[in-house]
Amino acid sequence: MRIKEQIYIDPTLKPFYSELQSLRGLAALSVVWAHAFGCVTPLKPYRWNALLPTSFSEAFHLFDLVLFVPFNGHNAVVFFFILSGFVLSSTLSRRIEQKNQSPLKILCNYTISRFFKIVPAASFVALISGIILMHSSFSLYKNYGAEWLRLIQPSWHDVQQTAITLNDTLSPAYWTLRVELVDSLLLFFLYVFVIRRITLSLQFIMSAILLSMSFVFFPVLWLRYLFCFWLGAMAYHYFKKNNSPHWITTKILYLALGMLMLGPLFSSQIFSSEDSTLFFRIICESFGSTILILWVVSQSTHRCNYILRNPYLLQIGKISYSFYLCHFIILQIIFVWLAKWAGSEFLGSTFFTHLFLAIITLLITWPFSTLFYNIIEKPSVNFGKFLVDRFNGTPIA
Repeated sequence: MRIKEQIYIDPTLKPFYSELQSLRGLAALSVVWAHAFGCVTPLKPYRWNALLPTSFSEAFHLFDLVLFVPFNGHNAVVFFFILSGFVLSSTLSRRIEQKNQSPLKILCNYTISRFFKIVPAASFVALISGIILMHSSFSLYKNYGAEWLRLIQPSWHDVQQTAITLNDTLSPAYWTLRVELVDSLLLFFLYVFVIRRITLSLQFIMSAILLSMSFVFFPVLWLRYLFCFWLGAMAYHYFKKNNSPHWITTKILYLALGMLMLGPLFSSQIFSSEDSTLFFRIICESFGSTILILWVVSQSTHRCNYILRNPYLLQIGKISYSFYLCHFIILQIIFVWLAKWAGSEFLGSTFFTHLFLAIITLLITWPFSTLFYNIIEKPSVNFGKFLVDRFNGTPIA
């Protein structure tokens, strides 16, 4: 299907953030890729002392790592959180500067808009996924894949709970939605009443406090990732005052990409504790994502940004939330089909299975998520805007 020259741009990214929409699409693709690469068998770290693989299995495992480590899914999620902090702060800033609404009214508009952006679409996918799992034989193949693939036969109560509370019983991707809802609401208070009112040095002190809270309350997910939203908001406020920071160079971009994509590889070698490893990853991926976003919005004339204006990337960015929601049930269906018709021998050839699953899932998810965006997500967002227009004024997010 041919994509028109005049592509839709998310209004929250106007007037000069269209490249971030493409990055959001790439992050969604990365999550799908990571889930496809990790659903058969967990990837083990490659041996540092082996300069070259000594067998075909080691060679394929090395290929697995090369394709999986940079696109491991978690770095994409951290990028989503940083980007949310950046973009939501920009819209809050514009609304505050208009000075025609009180903070309470802005908060009402903001909350309604965020709710209808996130919840209805996620609840609909949870219901459809739950019904498919309830009336299928997926659970017969649960031993073929990783535990988090959720090849279960849930009860109707489980499906209802997921649709209402957005828990991760049916899909491991749903934990991010609860974090997004809670932390984007807290972001309103952090940006409006803290970031805008304190100096840069105090912002760094606050960053250290939030990072400490992330470590101390690590099991509490919304506290673990609140630092990411703060860092995104802080980056926007800094960019607003320094439109093209001189230190955001191409060399800095390479450093950011290294932190963002290779953080898990280094953290697994440095730390033995799983929590410490993940915490170090969050730090690397957060700062890498922040620098990447600042570079993209600062270097608008760089040739890389021309690539990010590609209409196909913009299209994926537009439907990225629907892509994120729909991909998991599609991956489950494809996996079970392979397990049923190709058998354990094919699933045992890990590298080829990963690659096949990733490509097929991406190709099938794209048209389905485009359809879902048009019939579910977009009408839901428009209804939220209608409510805001009707009762509270113009929507801001």
